[in-house]
Amino acid sequence: MKKKIITLALATVMTFAFSITAAAAPSPKATPVAPEATVNGVAVNSVTNGISVSSDVQANAYEQGEASAKITGDAAALGLTVEKTVAIELNGVPADGTVTLSVAGLGVQPGDLVAAYHVVNGQVVKEAISVTGTDQVTLTGLTSCSPFYIVKLSGTPTVVTAAPAAAAATPVDATAVKSPKTGLSLNAVLAAVLD
Repeated sequence: MKKKIITLALATVMTFAFSITAAAAPSPKATPVAPEATVNGVAVNSVTNGISVSSDVQANAYEQGEASAKITGDAAALGLTVEKTVAIELNGVPADGTVTLSVAGLGVQPGDLVAAYHVVNGQVVKEAISVTGTDQVTLTGLTSCSPFYIVKLSGTPTVVTAAPAAAAATPVDATAVKSPKTGLSLNAVLAAVLD
């Protein structure tokens, strides 16, 4: 009988104990990603409100190797040289998919050749990028914030025409040539071709 009373008392205590709400302390706020990152001698800072940059790139060695191979391969195919590459991560992407970055130290000015590569689901894809001012670039059409590689290129792009096989590649000044129909510069066309 004594066991039954003790069992009943413990069951009652447990019943009431489990129904009491415990007040927890507030969760600590997440530490924001550093608003500025210095990568390969380039100070990268987001100009877009609410977006910050990190130099802690979360790409594995395979993805980094794939990105490096794609960057150098695309540049070589056009007769260009990779001057400097900056690997960064963004903490998010705005709804319009456009992020403007200050890239002090990359040494870009309007008219310079730049490229942007992005690791998406393990694949390295080319992203739309333009130089929007001295040491400032804008990425457009972004859908995720995986690792990005911003590349400054140098040289004169070699454009191969569909002429007979004996014809050699013709160097073209990328800043002077514009399409008569669309008005796009060779830089914009090269961005599409590098895909």
